[in-house]
Amino acid sequence: FPVTITVESGADIKANATTAFGTGTIYLAGGSIDYNSSSSINNNLNIQSTSSIKNTGSSITTTGALYGSAGLSLTQGTISFANSSAHSYTGSFTVLSGATINSGSTTGLSFGVGAHIISNSGSTIELNGYNSSVELTLGGTLSNNHTTNSSIFSGNIILDSSTSIIHADQKDLTLTGVISGIGSSFTKTGDGVLIISGVNTFSGVNIVTGK
Repeated sequence: FPVTITVESGADIKANATTAFGTGTIYLAGGSIDYNSSSSINNNLNIQSTSSIKNTGSSITTTGALYGSAGLSLTQGTISFANSSAHSYTGSFTVLSGATINSGSTTGLSFGVGAHIISNSGSTIELNGYNSSVELTLGGTLSNNHTTNSSIFSGNIILDSSTSIIHADQKDLTLTGVISGIGSSFTKTGDGVLIISGVNTFSGVNIVTGK
């Protein structure tokens, strides 16, 4: 049923089934969504004012796209974006400690011009063998954990702290954007190869483990 849902400031809605929200667009106007499902929930989200999403259940996949330009936070859990066309979202998407966003398709982490992901310490941005060009402030982990596909991350990266980790599990991760951050550094982990080709300006000390 294509019903439009608006979640106002202070409101919190929870899904306990794949079709809990129907098929319409959800407008986030300051409220919060708890996906709370081990299946897929496929509504598009239009972020109208600063809002949050979370998943208190098992890891879920959504084929819904993000729209709007207001701030959005993933506060808890793991959500995999498997949308078939790029998000038009142009805002700032913050991933809090302990939370993970996965790319589940070629456009899973493709956003509109001006979009920015902020990965707090303890959070993870998982490319999963796909590519992305979004601008990233990295205090947590940028990862390619796929066992057969390499990833290219072409967005600029601002290292936020010495807690930043860049992980290539078994396949390569290539960084082609500018890496910056005064006094910041990152630790490279995993047995995959990390390839860095940007004109970088960061000034911290880096640690390499694995290969």
